[in-house]
Amino acid sequence: MDEKMKKRVSIRDMHLARAKDRVKLLRNEMLSLMRENNTQRVIQKAVDILGEFNNSGRGQFFTPREYHQLYSMVTEALDHLESYIAKTFSKNNKCKFGVLDLYEHVQHSGQIIPRLFLMIAVGSVAITQMRAPAKDILFDLVEICSGVQHPMRGLFLRNYLSRTTQSKLPDKGSQYEGLGGNVRDAIEFVLRNFVEMIKLWVRMREKNRNSSSISSSSLYFSEQSRMVPSSSSSLSSSHLVLDTFDANEEERSNLKELVGAPLNNLSHISGLDLDLYRQVVLPRILEQTVNCKDVMAQEYLMEAIIKAFAADFHLSSLQMFLETLVHLQQEVNSSQILMSMMHRLSTSADALKLSESDSFPLIHHYSSDVVRLLLQTSMKKKKLLLDGSITLLFSILELQAAQMKFCLQSFPSRSLQYADGVLAFTVSTLRQSCGPREQLDQKSAEMVRLLLTLPLYSLGIQILHLEFYLPLLSFLAHGDRREIAGVICGAVVQEGSKLDTIEKVSKLFKYLEPSLEEHKTRRRRRKRGTNRVRAVTSYDDDDDDDDNNNDEDDDNNYDNSIFVREQENISLLFQLIQHPDTDQQYELYKTVRQQFGRGGKRRMRHSIPPLVFGALDLIVRIVAKSRTNHDQFEDNQPKPMSSPSSSLLSSSSSTTRIRPRHVFVFIHQILSSAYANFYPESAICLFLKAAKLADSLSMELIAYEFVAQAFVICEDEVDDADNGDEKANHNGKGRNKSSISSTRSSHLAQRQKHKRRQQHQNQQRRFRVISIIVSTLETFHCFSLENWNSLVLKASQLSAKLKSSRDKARSIANCSHLYWPSTNDRRSERDAKILRHDRKLIKCLQRALKAANECYENQIELFVEILNKYIFFYEEGCTTVGVKYLQGLICLIQEHIHRLDDTQIGRRTRVYYMNTLEHVRQKKKSEGKESPFSRLDIEELCRASRETLERT
Repeated sequence: MDEKMKKRVSIRDMHLARAKDRVKLLRNEMLSLMRENNTQRVIQKAVDILGEFNNSGRGQFFTPREYHQLYSMVTEALDHLESYIAKTFSKNNKCKFGVLDLYEHVQHSGQIIPRLFLMIAVGSVAITQMRAPAKDILFDLVEICSGVQHPMRGLFLRNYLSRTTQSKLPDKGSQYEGLGGNVRDAIEFVLRNFVEMIKLWVRMREKNRNSSSISSSSLYFSEQSRMVPSSSSSLSSSHLVLDTFDANEEERSNLKELVGAPLNNLSHISGLDLDLYRQVVLPRILEQTVNCKDVMAQEYLMEAIIKAFAADFHLSSLQMFLETLVHLQQEVNSSQILMSMMHRLSTSADALKLSESDSFPLIHHYSSDVVRLLLQTSMKKKKLLLDGSITLLFSILELQAAQMKFCLQSFPSRSLQYADGVLAFTVSTLRQSCGPREQLDQKSAEMVRLLLTLPLYSLGIQILHLEFYLPLLSFLAHGDRREIAGVICGAVVQEGSKLDTIEKVSKLFKYLEPSLEEHKTRRRRRKRGTNRVRAVTSYDDDDDDDDNNNDEDDDNNYDNSIFVREQENISLLFQLIQHPDTDQQYELYKTVRQQFGRGGKRRMRHSIPPLVFGALDLIVRIVAKSRTNHDQFEDNQPKPMSSPSSSLLSSSSSTTRIRPRHVFVFIHQILSSAYANFYPESAICLFLKAAKLADSLSMELIAYEFVAQAFVICEDEVDDADNGDEKANHNGKGRNKSSISSTRSSHLAQRQKHKRRQQHQNQQRRFRVISIIVSTLETFHCFSLENWNSLVLKASQLSAKLKSSRDKARSIANCSHLYWPSTNDRRSERDAKILRHDRKLIKCLQRALKAANECYENQIELFVEILNKYIFFYEEGCTTVGVKYLQGLICLIQEHIHRLDDTQIGRRTRVYYMNTLEHVRQKKKSEGKESPFSRLDIEELCRASRETLERT
């Protein structure tokens, strides 16, 4: 079979090459005769050239593509002939015969194909020279072309007629109008030729089917003669029929441009107005389109109508066009036709006319009918849930996405209403085509995502008014819904519209639920044991009680950078939740807190801090508003210190006017929840931030409560870390090293290294947290002496609990500033003196020295740091810090400084110590005998330190 096909193709190629060579030779001879002005022989050569259409392949008919190549060469020769005839038989050139005589003469040609081509060429010249009315010649030509009923030859013949007469129609304003006809005659001529071309093109399909059957039958009988089994012969013949028919249909598809040429001629008729198009042209074309019953022809003709005519024509006759879609063949891709029409209208139509028209309701109505018809047909065939339904569902969703884009671009004033209608129909279609637990395929899910994202950048926050947006969102899987939630959040943030009502916030948070709430999925488990192994692809139904082991947080499998970006967008969205009224703002924050509370551990890190800072800003707004209205705050009455939080909790009475106390209670409840357990360091910083604001408002009890809560978290952190370290050390000591196999020793060593690194990080975090508390506490000014002493004592106790001697020494040294608070803008000298305690200060510094003395690393550096503390308080006038302490500590440092290594820490410590002595020397030198350092002998020490530094 393959050999025969190859042989047939090679024969056709050979005959095509011969035909081309002969046409080229005859054309050159014809041009030579034209120069000799021998009209009779020129016509004869033209007949010989056109005769190649009949002699093509000696019975082996060319394919449409090969025939088109020959057709191009022949028509090029006919163009030369037409120019020659026009020049020879012009009015200025005296000739025995006229063009009409030549028109009669060529009709006596023996072969029909050369005869009709010559009549068209000569008739075209006759119309140009207006030897006869144009309409008479045109209608005569279109009628005599019916003599060729071979589909391919007739199609090329009528294409030549359309091409040649394109500029010779009696159009409005042309030279042929009047006696030569009018616009209706031109339209009628083009339509007649177009209708016949459609019939010939459709007839090619039947011819292809018949030729395929004949070739398969010949193959069958040839194989039967060779005693081939019947089953194999029937199988091979069926494959041959399909392959041959598909190849012929592909060749037929390549002739689309020939068939659509008359439509382009129609669209360029200047006399064609909206009434003629709506009453004459479009009904004739649509009638022929429906009657042809050919899928390829119907699809192409509908697309050709859309592309050929202007958008204003489509607007005026849209209903007629759309009604035809229901009557097309079931296999026709009507959704693609609708999308092409919407694209044509949105890109070419006048924007004002389009927005004021009712085109979208018409498109939506008829597209719904088309979709319902497709679904009914699929359900009858019971193919809705098979592989074919995936393509059908995708096509329906693609059509809905095109409608969504069309209504958003072209109907801005009614886009909300139209968009909700599209979503409603999509939801109804999905409910009809998908089961309750079925998931969409990848392509369909992609179209649903497109449907949901298209309205965002046009409508923005108005998507909250779309009734069917959330039901459509529920058809997607959790990962897709989370992706859509991120896009929604980004679009709302980019728009910047304020979220000023509880209804807006609650509804928007429903859309963003996948990004705001923790989602757990069932994890597949495998039982341990020799004979009990569960399948990985099935769920363990016997272990449903063990949810903690089977549930897995999807956030752990989510890319960290994407997750962080997602939560950052949520934080930016929170900034849009604003209302000018402070009471309404407080209610909005309460709504936000309920949603953020369901976010889980990982989301709290990003969501809680913005909420706390927003509440602190709300307190500032309330205070500013009350001061403007001359409203005084309630006095803070002392409460028993046994229950510091009772003062806060008792103040949350239900009133219509929100005061700072209520917002502080709100902040306290947020931070006292799981957030403090998951992120203690951040919770301590937020507690201190709230306490600082309360201190600035002179709300002592509230400030004390927040600072005390920070101490509680810090103390729990220190105790838990110490217990964990002791437990790790105990487990390490209790191991029997002889029982550890060699294969596990490296793994255990890595675990021990990781534990030591984690312990070091915990120590650094505890020191950092205590330092933050101490440095913040020093800036407070509203505490009474009793409360201040209680907080300072608590800070000192926490510092003493640090496990690292280096951190303990530094932390205790920092606590010394709490016993000698400095003056600032909010604390006068008198208030500072009340809080100062010189004896406790010197004891604190001595405890710091003791801790530094126990440290074997960086001991000299710690001594230098503590020396600077002594010098600071000595300059501040603390009486208990005398010269003997300074002199003794300097001598101690001088005694051990030679042990410093030549490392970065050692060089840094030497420079630090030398700068400290230089500072004291400069003070002593500049102030003379009045200097507090006048009794301190450091000249020799400074010189020795400089020499040591220079040597190193």
